[in-house]
Amino acid sequence: MSGAVIMILIGLGLLLLMLRVGGAARAENRRYYREVAAWANERGWAYREDSPFWKSMSSPGAYREGLHVHGTHSDHAFTLEYTLAIPREGLGYSLIRIETTEVVVHLPSAYPATQIKRRGFRRTAGIGYAEFDREFQVRTDAPGGPSAVVSTQLAKAHLAGNVPLWTLRDKELTCYEYGKTKVEDLDATVDQAVRVAELLGSAPR
Repeated sequence: MSGAVIMILIGLGLLLLMLRVGGAARAENRRYYREVAAWANERGWAYREDSPFWKSMSSPGAYREGLHVHGTHSDHAFTLEYTLAIPREGLGYSLIRIETTEVVVHLPSAYPATQIKRRGFRRTAGIGYAEFDREFQVRTDAPGGPSAVVSTQLAKAHLAGNVPLWTLRDKELTCYEYGKTKVEDLDATVDQAVRVAELLGSAPR
């Protein structure tokens, strides 16, 4: 058997494996979507799915699908988003699934661009709360610096692990995590995002 034939057979085998894995993943997601739709409906929130989107084989992030839930919690309008992306790899699609869950809280006032993340090697200005400044770093365009956006109460909530990492842009507060949040944990996910909005410092534009 020639090398070319062997390569073709290997390629077909990999393609069949990817189709099989992809089919199982889509079936799993269909169950998840039904459960999230029921969860949203019980709370009177709007539910919408993205149509699966296949890009050309030469494009990164070749496959994408997801869902959106729009609602109001504790007088805060929010959008919960789940996204599944499968990147291109070689001549086919990767077996890697990139899943993210985000909650976007729609704020009444616009804030300067801000991002909070775990402290790295790069030194940035802190908020003047030593314990928080050792664990987290805040990058912001706020004229008053990080302390104008991150209140002491919010810093304490981060240290206690009660709120997620987040970014601010204009009137959108985005809290994010990698992976697919379990349906039984979605209430807590939304509640934590709204908690961040309630504890933000008073530094709107």
